[in-house]
Amino acid sequence: NWSQKDQMISTSDKVNITKGNMTAQGQGIEAKPDLKIAKFEKDVMLTIGEQKKTQKPAEPAKPAESTDGLGFGKGKMVITCDGPMEMSYEKQYAIFQDNVKVDSQGDQGIMIADKMTITFSSTTKQIDKMEAVGHVKIIRGENTSYSDGAIFTASDKRLVLTGRPKLEMFTDEGLNVSP
Repeated sequence: NWSQKDQMISTSDKVNITKGNMTAQGQGIEAKPDLKIAKFEKDVMLTIGEQKKTQKPAEPAKPAESTDGLGFGKGKMVITCDGPMEMSYEKQYAIFQDNVKVDSQGDQGIMIADKMTITFSSTTKQIDKMEAVGHVKIIRGENTSYSDGAIFTASDKRLVLTGRPKLEMFTDEGLNVSP
């Protein structure tokens, strides 16, 4: 559906949008025609991967940009939520709501939250900052942390847990107990 008055496109059908190294899909959307602002209604999945670049044959291959900024691993990352999800390409943010899950594929890192706001770097088009709120759970291998909120900044690869954090950590080393 097209609303000339509001300059909005909308549908209740499944939609896929690919731009650079990101592909967003979901059921139902409202968006500006230039797709600088889009709001997916439900069953949202955002895939962030390595941006495909064409190189001249004579040039040696350069290491690809990755989602390393998240700190959970390199390569492809998938973010899902029940929705809605609002994304602004112009202001470089995405707000995910209801059962948000960030899965760093090929590695062990998973973050789960009720709501998550992600900002992207204008230069690398990778995640710059993540702010998660509500029932935050981070899983890395057998280690799990729980908190009311979490803020991750890619520039210093720092994760800060807020609101009663709880950590469950396991090591491969045995305990040395003296008699």
